[in-house]
This record gives sequence, C-alpha cells and structure tokens, in this order.
Amino acid sequence: MKKIIRSIRIKSWIAFIVGFLAVIALILLEIFTEEPFDNLYFIIATIGLAVTCLYTLGFAYFQSYQIVNLSYLSSLKAIDIVGNDIAIAYDFGEIGLIVVDDAGTILWMNDLLINRGINFVDYKIFEVAPELADMFSGKKEIGSFRLEKKYYSAKFIKEARLFVLKDTTNYESLIDYNKSHATVIGYLNLDNYSDMHTTSDIEKTELDASIRKEIMDYFTTYECLIKSIRKDLYMLMLTNDQYAKMVEDKFSIIRQIDAKYEKQSLTLSLGFGYGRDQFVRNNDLASSALDVALSRGGNQCVVAPFGENMLFYGGGNTESKATANKVKIKTFAKSFIAALEHASNIIIVPHANADMDAIGACLGVYSICMGLKKGIKANIVFDSQSVEPAADSAVRSTLDKAFFTDVFVSFANANDLKDENTLIVAVDHNSPNMSIYPDLYKGLKNNFAIIDHHREHDEPFESPIFTHVDSSVSSTCELLALYIDSLSFKVDILPAISTIMLSGIYLDTENFRVKTHILTHEAAIVLIRLKADENKAREFLKENYESFLLKSKIMANLETHKYGVLIARSDETEIVNSSMLASVCNELKGIESTKVCFGVGRTSSDTIYISSRGNGRINCELLMQKLGGGGHFSAAACALKDVTIETAVKKLKFIIDEYLESATRVEDAEEVDDDEGEE
Repeated sequence: MKKIIRSIRIKSWIAFIVGFLAVIALILLEIFTEEPFDNLYFIIATIGLAVTCLYTLGFAYFQSYQIVNLSYLSSLKAIDIVGNDIAIAYDFGEIGLIVVDDAGTILWMNDLLINRGINFVDYKIFEVAPELADMFSGKKEIGSFRLEKKYYSAKFIKEARLFVLKDTTNYESLIDYNKSHATVIGYLNLDNYSDMHTTSDIEKTELDASIRKEIMDYFTTYECLIKSIRKDLYMLMLTNDQYAKMVEDKFSIIRQIDAKYEKQSLTLSLGFGYGRDQFVRNNDLASSALDVALSRGGNQCVVAPFGENMLFYGGGNTESKATANKVKIKTFAKSFIAALEHASNIIIVPHANADMDAIGACLGVYSICMGLKKGIKANIVFDSQSVEPAADSAVRSTLDKAFFTDVFVSFANANDLKDENTLIVAVDHNSPNMSIYPDLYKGLKNNFAIIDHHREHDEPFESPIFTHVDSSVSSTCELLALYIDSLSFKVDILPAISTIMLSGIYLDTENFRVKTHILTHEAAIVLIRLKADENKAREFLKENYESFLLKSKIMANLETHKYGVLIARSDETEIVNSSMLASVCNELKGIESTKVCFGVGRTSSDTIYISSRGNGRINCELLMQKLGGGGHFSAAACALKDVTIETAVKKLKFIIDEYLESATRVEDAEEVDDDEGEE
C-alpha cells in the first residue's frame, strides 16, 4: 500500500511542477513579448492552469487518504470478524492476522506478526509463503507452513480477504521431539560364531572378549543400550536420533568385524524395527528384519520400518561366507520331505527365462517326489517360450517324450491341478514376481516351499511352510544334489536328469571358477556317482555358430563408462535371450582390469534385460537391485519394461555413478584412490 501511495504522490507532484512551470512560462511571455497577450485571456489561462495543478495535487493526496482509510476499514472488518477483545486474543492465543486486497497484495498485518519481525505489508502473498498463495487461489482451505523459525497453521476467510494464522510451534516441536526420541529395537547376530575354530580354550576366551569389546565400544558411542542374550546374539535399544546417526555411519561395525575376523569367517548381521507404539510390536519387526538379514547371507543390516518397505545396509562390500554344512543340509532335507508328504500333489515351478540350474533343480525335486513311498504325483510347470534355449534343447534331447505328456504341464493345466492341499515348490527363485507363472500362486495360502541360492528378494513369498534360501551355495542344483545324498531312502534319479543338474552347477559356477566351495565339489561327485555324463553336461552349455556370431556382434558394440566398467549392448531391433547377455558378460569379465561389466539387450518387444558380472570386489546384486532386479554378489540381472535400450543404458549409468562406490569393497576403494593420487 505504501508503494501505491508513494507512486500516486510522486506522479501528482510531477504534474504540479509541470503546471507550475507552465504558469511561469506564461508570465514570462507576458513580460517579454513585444505583443503582449490580451489581459483577460492571460488571466483566465493562468488561473485555469494553476487551479488544475492544485486540483491534481489535492486529488492525489485525497486518493491516498482514501486508500489509508480503506486499510483502516479492512482492519476494522477483521476486528469485527474476530471479536472486540481482539488485542488480548492476539497475545494469549498467538493468533496472527493478514488482510490482502483482491490482487493478493498484503494491506495490513497485526501487531503479533510485526513484533516477531514479520512485516510483509505491500508484498504479494505468494512472496510470503506458497501455502498462503494456494489458499488465496482456492486450491485448499487450510494449510500449514514455517515462517521465521516458527510453525503456523492458517485458514483463509475469503469474504474478508483475511488470513488467520495460529502459532503451532510448541505442538510441532513436541511432534519432532517424540519422533527423535521414539524407540528403535534391534538385534545383533554374530554369523558363523558356532563354526569358529580355535586351538585352545584360552584363545577362545580371548577371542570372545575381543569381539565383545569391539561391539560394546561401537554401540556405547551412540549411547545405545545393549544386552547380551547369548554369546552370539545381542539385543539393542536406542532412540530414533541415535539410529539416524548409525545410518549416517552406514553401520561401520559390520565392516569392522568382517575385516578384523576374516580368518575366522566371522561376520555380523543387524536387524532393526521401529514405528509401532508398543515395544513388543517393534521387537517383532526387529526379529523379522534379522531373519531376512540372515537369509540374505548375513554380513548386513536390515531395517523394518512399520508400514514401509525394508531397508538394506551393508552386504555391499563383501560376499557372503559359506554357511552350508552337512548337518544343516540333512536337517533341511528332512523338513522338506515332511512338507512333501503332507501334500496331495506337488507342482514344481522354475523362474522366468528358466536356465539350466532352474530346470535341473525342478527335475531334482521331481526325482525326490518319485522316491517317496507315498508316491506323490508331481508336475513341473514348463513353457518353451519362458525357458532359455540351451535348457530347452537339453531337456528335449535327453528326456523321454513321456515327460512332455505326463510331467511337464502348461500354465493352464497347472491351474487345473491346484487345490487347497497342493504344495507348490518354487526353485531357483524366492519371490512370486520372478516365477515363470506368477498367477499360479493366487488363491493359495502357506502352500509354498522355496529352495533357492539367491539372496532373499524384498517381495518374498508370504509364510511358506518350508524355506531354504542359502546365498553362499553355488546353485540350486547343488542343494538338491546334497539333499538326495543325505536322505534316508534311495532316490532313483535318471542319468539324463543328473546330467542336466550337473550342467546347472557348471553354469552357475562357470566351470568351478566362481562361488565354489567344498560342498560344490561334493555335490558334483554325488551327481557323477548317479551316472551324470560330464562331457554331455558341458556340451549343453556350448553355443552354436549363430550364437557365437551374435555374441561377437554385441561385444563389438562396447563402451567403457568408467575405468574398469564395461557396457555392451545389442541393436535396438534385435531380440536376444538373457543367457546370451550373461555369456557376453562372462567374456568381458576375462578382459584385464575389468571390475564390472554389463550386457544390455532386448529380450522381447517390451522388455530390456541387463546382465552383470563382477570380479568379486563389486556387488553386482546391489547395483541391479536399484533397477528392480537381483542375483548374487558377483552375478546379477534386471529387466526393464517399456523402455528403449538407450534409455536403459542411461538408467544403468546413473545407478553406476550413484552407487558404484557403496557397492565396492572398502579396501579396494582405498586402493583406487591411492592409484589415482599417484597418477
């Protein structure tokens, strides 16, 4: 308003000065002109001009007075709306008032706001707070915002062009305090503690004391209450603020324990839960989070916020240690047999784009079912369009035709076989979304058994009656071979099936080059003892001439995104299969200085597939999870829908730039930094 008044007065003064100068000019002309003006006309012109100047000046001041009076009347109108005791109500209720004109310019603010240093008279309302502008425009009736370190809730009374502001700082501060001091429950588990080997009791005691001190020192730094439940399990209680500080630290205790006790194969898993109003509920969330951390291979932290997706920390700089042993395998095998015997029939399901490991595992489960005394009917969901060519070719060239009429079933027939007592066995995957036929699981509750070697997906099966997910083993075929070897009854497995299972192990270990431990070799020996043909198992994985040409073409279209990071892509119009992209990555991984490589290609009209392989120092699974996929530490993949290859590569590069550092082992990151410093 002050700006408007000032503008009017300046313009009126200018008009007055111009008129005054005109009068002076007339007088001078009268004096100095040889033929003077007629006195009567001169007097009339001079008086008229003078009156005009004075009227302009007077009108301007009168108009400014009216504007001031309008502001005063608006104030009176606001007072009428709130009440006669407005002055007292302002201070006691901490209520602020703002009056605006039709254009949204602030005409008046009450003393409460002005005394707080909030004086926006003559400003547009959107310059004060966007929330007030939304209320003025009618987008919403009530809003809240922060202004000058205080919180306000606001309501706009359109008829009076009046904003009513209520100070809610104390309320908001109380909410912030409650949030920051909310209780977080956690559990800490020492992975593989029972498997640690020491030479003496003294050494064992010293090791226990060292581990305990390491843990206590870390958590007392964050003022966390920690209590030992047993030697390998601790309970944690802390506030949300303390938990947030640990998140900033990225739970470095996980890396500390892994680095310090690497020789003992000791790692640490954490599970946290929060967001419920009861300790018992938060405790349940924390316990579930720890279970997920352990099922994903350990050496990481899993957080379960109430009503939200789980969060994963750690596990990005080390590969999971081998946790399988013969005692555990025998226990799992007995539990699996018990689940099979309680079912009326079995439906065995691989993952989409089933490879040799998935098909071999399906056949392994089928063989176990046939070995049961009860003789349970078992079928395998099979569709050539959803099976990799190598696996499909192996099955068709080795198995009897009766398998395709009596054992393998289509999606539609699988639905017809399903009843309330059916057990669905999911192999080589642990999420319904990854299944070859996700709709099969609809309508069934708890009728699931899962056998897998991938880390647990963030959308797993709900309440399966049997779960064996061990990311430390090489393949699902390895687990099934060890099951067969540990059972109390004999499984008459066909040589063709044992050969396909052995080929599955060859595939996932890259001929025993990666993810191989002693039980992997034992599983291979079991299958060879069951008359698996080693040469044929390797023949299944060989590529034909056309595949070799296609792979060479993809590899020719190669780029280096960063040092040691390679990306190969197929043509936009060319359809390739996922195994081809995996094969490309395996070839690229053999190039010197390659840290991680990616193969990108179109596997269908609406799907772009990305396969990744690492050198054991970069967590491919973490990178692929950011794109909605998953897999293992050194081998993972993802599928993107309705995008071009160019878009998929751009998304991949963004993820690499954002998360490559966190997916790299700490010691390797330090080596890279040192190398760069030398350069």
